[in-house]
Amino acid sequence: MGLFNDGVGVSQRERADMSSELLCKNCKHSFREFSSIPYWGSGAEWRCRKAFVPETIEHDPVVGPKKESAYYKRCSLVRLHDAEYKNECGKQGTWWEPKSKKFFFLDIKHSDRSTA
Repeated sequence: MGLFNDGVGVSQRERADMSSELLCKNCKHSFREFSSIPYWGSGAEWRCRKAFVPETIEHDPVVGPKKESAYYKRCSLVRLHDAEYKNECGKQGTWWEPKSKKFFFLDIKHSDRSTA
């Protein structure tokens, strides 16, 4: 069965492959930092603005306060697991939104994905 038959007779595997069109580089929440230039082209350089981890300070009585800087998670880690289990984008791409007008058709095509 092909992908252009409005979902009728599409197997579970084919339905999972449909969200592989929703690439992180085409999402409006993704960005690259200049510090990740050695990774550019590999797909590991993209970060997600929706997956922000705030600054934490851990108080250790021996060493003193230990500060961990705030950061954005990598898109590849946010898309790794299913979105049903965590508040993440997941394999389905629930947080995915088109970066430009030329990707609107993908948003319409995959409009049946659940939003968290």
